[in-house]
Amino acid sequence: MEQLAIGLGNRAYNIYIGQGILSRSGDLIREIFSGKRAALLSDETVWAIYGQTIMASLEQMGITAIPILLPPGEASKSLSNLESVLEQMAAARLTRSDLLIALGGGVIGDLGGFAASVYMRGIDYVQIPTTLLSQVDSSVGGKTAVNLAHGKNLAGAFWQPRLVILDTDTLDSLSPREFAGGMAEVIKYGVLADPILFDQLARIGGRPGIEPALPGIIRQCCAIKAAFVERDELDRGERMLLNLGHTFGHAIERHGEYTRFLHGEAVALGMVFAARYSEALGFARPGIAREIRNLLADFDLPMDTAIPIEAIISHISLDKKATGDTLRLILIREIGDCFIHETTAAEFAQRMYAL
Repeated sequence: MEQLAIGLGNRAYNIYIGQGILSRSGDLIREIFSGKRAALLSDETVWAIYGQTIMASLEQMGITAIPILLPPGEASKSLSNLESVLEQMAAARLTRSDLLIALGGGVIGDLGGFAASVYMRGIDYVQIPTTLLSQVDSSVGGKTAVNLAHGKNLAGAFWQPRLVILDTDTLDSLSPREFAGGMAEVIKYGVLADPILFDQLARIGGRPGIEPALPGIIRQCCAIKAAFVERDELDRGERMLLNLGHTFGHAIERHGEYTRFLHGEAVALGMVFAARYSEALGFARPGIAREIRNLLADFDLPMDTAIPIEAIISHISLDKKATGDTLRLILIREIGDCFIHETTAAEFAQRMYAL
């Protein structure tokens, strides 16, 4: 089992990465929690596979878990489900000295963290991510949110977990499509900040060869994200770079009503748009978009979409990184070298139509 520390002063916490460590979750949680009760939030699919393992581990450490289950899928990341979770926590008479544990993928982690941030003005929570995407990205850094009708993650809060437990064995239960979606975030970290990781993935060339290297790759992605979070916890500057592919990707998800594309698939498409846009403006050398597309294809990710440019432009206008009429896009100079580019909505629309 490896340990990675997130250095945020009195909000610092550890990430534990290993195989088969779900059965040790109670012991690890007891290191940061002295109470006796915890809300255990999960979705029905994940709960059927891992719920009893977590429950048994908590019981061994004298922690009584109150299961709260939601349907799987992005549609569950809603205000109505947030309200339901909070009401169930209140009905169980959980107090500020109790804990919330989020067991599942990014939807459960984001919603669970938001619930913890607002319940009784804030209680502690633990992330136990069970998908590749949530292990390398969404479980780390304290961004919590639910979706609104007008866009993704428009209601949320910064609320750091007390602990993150990554059991790489949980990835065995992922479908090929879910695994591929997680690889989009892994590839993002290579494009953003680590050309060595990008080259490593290109040499591996697909899922069959990645299994032995996966624990190290997950740790590297978490370490990259930790460095950004430590320097810019509240996403006011450098941390925005972590949204490479997400500005376009969120627009793609919104257009598909959160059912057509998985988050990782949308991020993959978003990176292609960002690379093409970067080339069109002369920031990136010709061929960057093709290299990214080739690597996405190696891991069975989409490279093209028939979504109208007008729809992408419309949805991006509500992006959280926009300020007034100014849009902030994460663009690419070279593999491992990205930057924040400010533009107007009008200029953005003109450039997009020219792609």
